[in-house]
Amino acid sequence: MDNSIIQSEYVFTKEANCQDCYRCLKVCPVKAIKVKDGQAYIIEERCIHCNICVLNCAQNAISFKDDKDKFYELLKLKGQRKFVVSVAPAYSSICAEWERARFPSAMRRIGFDFVVGTSVAANVVAQKSMEIVNNNPDKSYISSICPTVINYIEKYRPDLIDNLLPIASPYIVHAKYLKEKFGDDTIIVHINSCIAQKMEIQRPEFSNLIDLVLSFAELKMIFEEQDISLKNCEPSTFDDLPVGNSRMFQFVGGLSAVAGVKREFLETNLLAISGYQDIKNSFDFIKQKNGIFIEPLFCYKGCINGPGVHIKNNIFEKNTEIIEYIKTRKSKPVEEDPLKNIDVSRTFDRGKTLPKQTFSPEQIRAVLAKTGDSEPANRQNCFSCGYPTCSEQAIAVLENMAQVEMCIPHMRRFAENKATKIIESSPYGIVTLNEHYEIISMNQAFKKFFVITNSAIGKPISIIMDPEPFYTLNNSNLDIFDTIIKHDKYGIICHEIIYKLEDDNSFVGMFLNVTKNVTDESKLDKLREQILEQAQELLAQQVNMAIGISKILGDNTAYSEALLEKLIKYTQGDKSQANKNDSNLLNDSNSLNQEWLWDTNTSI
Repeated sequence: MDNSIIQSEYVFTKEANCQDCYRCLKVCPVKAIKVKDGQAYIIEERCIHCNICVLNCAQNAISFKDDKDKFYELLKLKGQRKFVVSVAPAYSSICAEWERARFPSAMRRIGFDFVVGTSVAANVVAQKSMEIVNNNPDKSYISSICPTVINYIEKYRPDLIDNLLPIASPYIVHAKYLKEKFGDDTIIVHINSCIAQKMEIQRPEFSNLIDLVLSFAELKMIFEEQDISLKNCEPSTFDDLPVGNSRMFQFVGGLSAVAGVKREFLETNLLAISGYQDIKNSFDFIKQKNGIFIEPLFCYKGCINGPGVHIKNNIFEKNTEIIEYIKTRKSKPVEEDPLKNIDVSRTFDRGKTLPKQTFSPEQIRAVLAKTGDSEPANRQNCFSCGYPTCSEQAIAVLENMAQVEMCIPHMRRFAENKATKIIESSPYGIVTLNEHYEIISMNQAFKKFFVITNSAIGKPISIIMDPEPFYTLNNSNLDIFDTIIKHDKYGIICHEIIYKLEDDNSFVGMFLNVTKNVTDESKLDKLREQILEQAQELLAQQVNMAIGISKILGDNTAYSEALLEKLIKYTQGDKSQANKNDSNLLNDSNSLNQEWLWDTNTSI
């Protein structure tokens, strides 16, 4: 991996699984993903921990850090320190109705001494938030209970930091309360659907409050590893109850609902929204208008749909089930809220803002020129690379976050041009015919073999050669037709391979000129015949010598020796070399044929 790539500590890619599809980059709202050599990397400096990439990666190449090992380490301290769990109300979304009553018992079987819902702290957060909003009617505010929203504003919208409510999220406030209740050495584990909270608890102002944040997905795995089944747990309740409608804070608009604010249908000053695009648009809106209160939750439909929840049912179905469940739960009166005097304040970091690089139009055009998109009219803005526009992708290339090769139309054009060059420069003659056996295209080698020009395009192949091989293939069940044909008119012999493109009902003919090979083979055959004649002549001489050796020995010795010397030369010396050449020639021919067939099959 490139040493300059600093991946997020909690969200990262498994390189072996990454398939070079750019899907993660397409859904990343802040383009915090760097692509290098086809691999995606989540860059910590840019990441806002929304985990949308995790949810959308079809190859499961992106995941968040598994903290189960840390949980087991903390579990070893049980008995020495109190072991407490704060569970977000979204737990009800992963449980069937009969399982919810057994959930607290399952948590105790894991080892927790005190099991309580995070919603216990929601009321005080909601009341304090609305108090600030109501006391400053001319100022616009943004709720700060979503850590991803905080990350986004601190890194990308520092102009809105002053609009953030300086109030901590319920799970942070709940941890403060639990520390006060049980002591500073209490081990507190928070379980929810949000992965961003894993990073948020590391902020200096929240240090020593929460020891570990686990997702419901991790909890499910712990259940399996501990062999804990809800059906084997007895029904029980949490060790504390929330007040009022506190369990509603996990929904979009839940904060104001918990505070008792009744929204009117035509309400314009209270915006309860979810999802990046609506958040971005609403933030732009409050820069133009005062007196607006925005309740943003980055996950679509709120915390019940966070990345740390394994759900299968429809989001609206789940939403309805949870609301119906909440209606049946008991709560304390708001007046009895034990957290009403707790400190709920928090601060924000103005030092996280990313410096914005600027590039000149010339620099951007220089990158676009590499993809053939230097002119605005040529820019497709197809989004296939993950960036909405070609110019944005060019800027990402200049920032070293993207590569030119990510442009799919450019790579397609490059591949097509490359294929065209290969075909045109091939020593094999290549011709394509339509269903009527008319010439569609042909390369230079084919034109040279058959002494034709482009004027033959659109005309029947029969004007050049006998079309019988094409007819034979079309009227048979063969996938490919392979033959050797002598074209007397052109003085060549060709090894011909013909196949059909079923998709568009066309034919491809590939021609290898083997005239020289065949001619050399004929010369070898003639040489072999001469040697055979000489050997037979020698044999006859030897017979005659046997009959009258005494008479003819002297006369024929010189002749016989010369003939034998010639024969030995051919059979032992030159013939050996001839055989070697012959063998090499045949091997070369076979090799060419095999390579041809391989290329043909690959093309098919």
